[in-house]
Amino acid sequence: MLKRLFAELRGRLKSDAARVEDRRRHVLVPELQPDGDDSAGDDLSARLSTQRDATSCNALGERYRKEGARAEARACFERAVALDPDHIAARFNLGNLLYGANKIDAAAEQYLAILAVQPNNHNALNNLGLALLQSGQAAEAVRMFRKALGEHPEFEEAGNNLLLALTLTPGVTAEDLFEEHLRHTSRMNVTGPAHAGDYQKSPDPRRQLRIGYVSGDFKNHPVAWFLEQVLAHHDVRRFEIFCYSNWYKADAVTTTLKQHADAWRQINELTDDMAAERVRRDGIDILVDLSGHTNGGRLGLFARKPAPLQITYLGYANTTGLSAIDYRITDAYCDPAGKSEGYYVETLLRLPDCMWCYHPHKNMPDVGALPAMSNGYVVFGSFNNAMKINSELTAWWSRVLRMVPNSKLVIACLPEGRTRERLLQEFMSQAIDTSRIELLGRLPMREFWRLHHRVDIALDSFPCNGGTTTCDTLWMGVPVVSWCGDRFVSRAGYSILANVAMEDMVAYNAEGYVAIAGSLARDLSRLEKLRLGLRERLRASPLLDVARFTRHLESAYRKVWEDWCRSR
Repeated sequence: MLKRLFAELRGRLKSDAARVEDRRRHVLVPELQPDGDDSAGDDLSARLSTQRDATSCNALGERYRKEGARAEARACFERAVALDPDHIAARFNLGNLLYGANKIDAAAEQYLAILAVQPNNHNALNNLGLALLQSGQAAEAVRMFRKALGEHPEFEEAGNNLLLALTLTPGVTAEDLFEEHLRHTSRMNVTGPAHAGDYQKSPDPRRQLRIGYVSGDFKNHPVAWFLEQVLAHHDVRRFEIFCYSNWYKADAVTTTLKQHADAWRQINELTDDMAAERVRRDGIDILVDLSGHTNGGRLGLFARKPAPLQITYLGYANTTGLSAIDYRITDAYCDPAGKSEGYYVETLLRLPDCMWCYHPHKNMPDVGALPAMSNGYVVFGSFNNAMKINSELTAWWSRVLRMVPNSKLVIACLPEGRTRERLLQEFMSQAIDTSRIELLGRLPMREFWRLHHRVDIALDSFPCNGGTTTCDTLWMGVPVVSWCGDRFVSRAGYSILANVAMEDMVAYNAEGYVAIAGSLARDLSRLEKLRLGLRERLRASPLLDVARFTRHLESAYRKVWEDWCRSR
């Protein structure tokens, strides 16, 4: 079955074994097109002219990549591959560089070429899975990640990616996802030292607490955007804040976060044992995971239980599956009482209003006029990540378009190439004229915000809703039609919309989703009123009341600490 899948993928990407063999027979040096001025290009050409073997070209490319010169690095990797089509390291480097540039088809070609030579290469299987996932093919990505784990059962990255792909795959049940998390955590084989529970702590329920936040996303990332204002509003008399960063590179957001922390620790180069010892020496009372099984997560650190209380929050949409983590912060919308507990190893801590705390970007433009008033037709839009779009979702969107004559749909953040071709084919199979569909890639931030001026109604994704995207879309004056399911990732939209008094935008099945979108599209006066009043609605909601949210969060911390003290 996997061989057949490889063959199909090679056919789609035009990178089958014959093409690889053709490259072996005709060694071509690709034309160099580095960014920058002519002198930079001349310098690169001169340096490459002295490199006569693939290994030297690959090494030079790695140097350019570390310096941030991506165009030059790509030229070096391409020459290395041309000189030796079987040079695995150069193909990996080239594939990863292309993937980072959102050139998903080209990246997949490199991983498939590796698999043509080494069919059981677990790294290539994993990276191909990522390319498939980013192109919206979650089910096929699942098969690649499982194959990678079959070759290397302790491959943690492939296990993490498998969990993400399953989260995005329609038809995967909450029970299935929970069981897979338990299996993955078991595969990780993370255990703590014998003295993990030996805490030299005064069980004083009212003393100042040391809170440690651990994340690989203390940078320009949604987790940091949500957390920034919380850190700024913590009660310094009652809480001392430590941040443990597992990311190697700082940016402007990192600098801002550092200003709000009492102590900042870089742990990206520390082993789990070393990081755990650092936490113990800092005397942390409550250690908070903000990454889970995502890139930059440090669950191995949490497995060592360096703090008496450990909580997961914000950065991961499922259970960690790790018994060493005591609690998970959520709300009653995302995780209704009596219905969610069975899908977590952690005890759920439900905040009173909402688990989200939104702070708009300061450079977001003003809300624009309702486009439908001047267009004479309604424009629907999707601003979510391409990996959240699947064939079931496009079928729902097609029903919306059929219900609203002359309407159009704009979908942003899509890779070029076969991802877009596949989506257009799906709409055509639903009898939707493709002239009504506009597909866009990643846009510079300012252009992305201005795109909202062209959209009347946003359509949320499922089974994985938008989070930050939904908040941003509402702030830009565009109402969001969401779908509420039976687990956290499919209830995030409900949580956000309920907290801004827009529960009437939430559907519980396909019929409701289509009906809400159609009803809104037919009532332009209501749509215009919504658009003009959305920012004030958000400002008056718990979603933007950071002081209120932080007090609720601190109350949750205090409660679990008091419970721990009583247990002593």
